[in-house]
Amino acid sequence: MFVTKIISLNALDAQWAYLSAFVFSLLTFWVNFYPAITRKGLVMNGEGDVYRGVNQMIYKNQAPGSSESRVLLVSTGHEGEFNRASRCLAHFTENSLQVLMPIVLLSYVFPVPIFVITLIFALARVGYTIAYTREGGKRAPFFITIMLIHFLLGGMCLLVGLYGMNEDL
Repeated sequence: MFVTKIISLNALDAQWAYLSAFVFSLLTFWVNFYPAITRKGLVMNGEGDVYRGVNQMIYKNQAPGSSESRVLLVSTGHEGEFNRASRCLAHFTENSLQVLMPIVLLSYVFPVPIFVITLIFALARVGYTIAYTREGGKRAPFFITIMLIHFLLGGMCLLVGLYGMNEDL
């Protein structure tokens, strides 16, 4: 029963859509797990505070002893790495729908190219996360790649939509 359905999908080149979904699923898992890696046992192990590990960001008073009160995210050391990794997770959740929806829709029309684009997106997203976590300034090439993919996928959807409106087809 399953094999027959899989064969019918493969006849439509839909296996690429499933492989794209697999790559995107692995990426989502990795991006969600990466902040935990940056904790390194030093950031969240407060003595006697069993709830400290639930913090998604770590803040520090930036004006101690001053009449001004300014609390900002810690940006240095292991705590800074953790904060940047958590921010990458937020970036991913903020921006992924504009990639996921076109992957799903375009996989039927352009199965192999969408799979390749999904792989490039996943590699760029991982590269961005690692670069931003370690040294924020080195994330630009990955960011540019991610943004180009966003625009490419949007343009491909527009192309399919406009082409489909052609009554002479």
